[in-house]
Amino acid sequence: MTIIVPLKDAVCPNAGLSEYATSTEGLFGDVPFEMLSGTKATSVRLLGTTSASLVSALINGERMPVIERMERGQPSLEVQILLTYEQSRELSFQKSEPTSAGAPRVRIQPSVDGVSPLVSVSQCSK
Repeated sequence: MTIIVPLKDAVCPNAGLSEYATSTEGLFGDVPFEMLSGTKATSVRLLGTTSASLVSALINGERMPVIERMERGQPSLEVQILLTYEQSRELSFQKSEPTSAGAPRVRIQPSVDGVSPLVSVSQCSK
């Protein structure tokens, strides 16, 4: 199973955002590097079904480190990404998921924004 997440930073560096939102001050702990004003630091987390495993995580086709945890008995995969102004990146997770017979069921988390996910899931025979 492959999950693709397109990311883009569209906030202009001189948009008048507070220093907290445009610097490393809003990040947890000490950040061991400098960031340009307006750089977006974000985490993307993916929850898997019980017994799922990560095959790979890529950003623009290159492997990246993943923080793997368990949350209520399910695998949690998290990546941390920096985006500069007008930068676009494509994050993809490739996972191995357990299967069961029957019609596919895909749950989508509600969002404030109008998100229209593209879901393509094949039916399992076993």
